[in-house]
Amino acid sequence: MLPKIAVRILTFIIAITLGIFTIGALLTAPAPTAVGTLSADFPVESVQIPAPNASTVHGWLVYGQPGGGVVLLAHSMRSNRLEMLSRARFLRDQGYSVLFIDLQAHGETAGERITFGLKESENIEASIAFLRKIFPTERLGAIGVSLGAAAIVLAKHDLKLSAVILESLHPTIEEAVDNRLKLHFGNYGSVLLPLVLSQLSFTWILQLMH
Repeated sequence: MLPKIAVRILTFIIAITLGIFTIGALLTAPAPTAVGTLSADFPVESVQIPAPNASTVHGWLVYGQPGGGVVLLAHSMRSNRLEMLSRARFLRDQGYSVLFIDLQAHGETAGERITFGLKESENIEASIAFLRKIFPTERLGAIGVSLGAAAIVLAKHDLKLSAVILESLHPTIEEAVDNRLKLHFGNYGSVLLPLVLSQLSFTWILQLMH
């Protein structure tokens, strides 16, 4: 039989471990939402873009003026393409064609986990490849917010874009996770950062193996 103190220590360790995995699961849990439809004054074409080794990307395509350029819009964490609607309207009014998408595990694009840009970058690459097929002679640009910005930066291949705007991009993954912890637990969330990063690293490895 284990001494009572050993049982208590073991119970405490198990509780902490389960707690860390629960927090990690909370931070990376999918955020699926029904996007719905838009008003008739802003016609869009619904698109589904196959992505090798990733979920099919759902989005809306808006046609601008020929020769006006094309812009890909990528939303922030736990949001969806609707977040980028005002930017899409503005760009369309300036003559740009626009593709705004749901990143994996967001909106209508499937996904098991949010990966802070790691898997989401595959959605960006697939979307850019799609745009090059649809608009072979147009200049391409991209605007990403937070998670969307990270997904653009983490693309494994050169996207060869004419222009990129990155909004609210965290300089490191540590800062990104720290901010999410503080959002849920206040300033005390920073205490959990090393343990949560370790757990997330394990989760990302499993994601890459899929």
